[in-house]
Amino acid sequence: MIAYRVLKRLDTGHKPGDILDGRQFTALGKLVAAGALAKARTPPLTELPGWTTRAEKLRGIGIVTIEDLLGMDPQRGTELFRHKRASTFIKWMEEAKSWLLTPTPKRGCCK
Repeated sequence: MIAYRVLKRLDTGHKPGDILDGRQFTALGKLVAAGALAKARTPPLTELPGWTTRAEKLRGIGIVTIEDLLGMDPQRGTELFRHKRASTFIKWMEEAKSWLLTPTPKRGCCK
């Protein structure tokens, strides 16, 4: 996942400042070229509430930001941390993503 920051209001209902997963756009290149989206820098994992211990463990293998974590293969993370199931590491990834991404607005709610 590569995070993008909205720079101009979009037809999707997203407003400037929102952070989105770039994979949801079929015309990502055009939106970037038009100045509507730009690649976002993601915060360090240490900034997430309750993540101090996890962030320290992940730093030991070179994973420092949310983008680093979301770009990691879940199976590799499962093996590195000796989790019994990949679902544990995937939950870490989903939680980090939830702190970063802006939810998609409901149609017709925002003008």
